[in-house]
Amino acid sequence: MKLLILQFSSEIFKIIFPQLDKIYFESHPFNLKNQPETLKLLLQAALSYFADDKNNSLRTHGYTSLLLDRLLSISEYSILSSSEQNKLMDLQERMERISSYIHENYDHKISLEMIASHEGLSRTYFSHFFKSNFGINFNEYLNKIRSEKARTLLSSSKDNLLNIAYMCGFSDIRTLNTAFLKSYGVLPKEFRKNSVLFPNLNYMTFNQDKIDNQVFYSDRGSFDILQYYLEKNFEKNK
Repeated sequence: MKLLILQFSSEIFKIIFPQLDKIYFESHPFNLKNQPETLKLLLQAALSYFADDKNNSLRTHGYTSLLLDRLLSISEYSILSSSEQNKLMDLQERMERISSYIHENYDHKISLEMIASHEGLSRTYFSHFFKSNFGINFNEYLNKIRSEKARTLLSSSKDNLLNIAYMCGFSDIRTLNTAFLKSYGVLPKEFRKNSVLFPNLNYMTFNQDKIDNQVFYSDRGSFDILQYYLEKNFEKNK
């Protein structure tokens, strides 16, 4: 799976579209296959960015502007007041603190109560806060992080299951098995066996998160992939 992320600073639109800083897009994803115009603009903006010519920055800015205009026409959004902007910033900072704490301490004994106390919140309030903002409850999130780390160790080390369970913060093999099975649809022992017999299976099955196996393409490699995808999906329709 190849992932394309287009990230830009609102500063580049400050003069011509200053209200961008106040726009909040609702978190409702859509399938780009159903939005070919949007997909094409996204590819053209990215392709212009990686192009090696003197006018690429101008084209990138132009396609990004068109893409933003397109997103505003098909997406739900709201214009935030100053107080709403401050509240949103506080929310984002709190979520970042919580996420960072879990990722840094997943291999230790951590609980909902501990993080709630760290944030100065009651257990009940924090439980609702976590579910509404992360989309899953605290234990599910923690087990997914631990299972992801276990998957990496199962593929890259010869440690036994008990040691891997401890290194990932699980109390025993049973809790590792339960969480891993829920995340990847297979038991850790079976996953390791398949990894040895079929090394490429790691990248093909179990709906696994591939964060630990990222491959970053060079500018030229990115350009070639984007060019191929753009021609395959749009140029043939000319």
